[in-house]
Amino acid sequence: DGSDPVGAAVHAAWVKHDVAQCGYCQSGQIMSATAFLKSQPKGKQPTAAEIDGAMAGNICRCGTYARIRAAVADAARALA
Repeated sequence: DGSDPVGAAVHAAWVKHDVAQCGYCQSGQIMSATAFLKSQPKGKQPTAAEIDGAMAGNICRCGTYARIRAAVADAARALA
């Protein structure tokens, strides 16, 4: 609903980076990204490897992994 700052940052980054294609995996991707960013110390910028590890349980058949990684990193920067 946008009242959670981490969820709102992830949503904004998802839109900015045009992550969704078919939409099949998006709910799981967004939940994983939000949980990952909530688990990070305030202001910590995760590495690409950390993002990949956190998101590894989600399969995207469209292959938008680079956009997913960029969106998670962007959301982390917005929360810093």
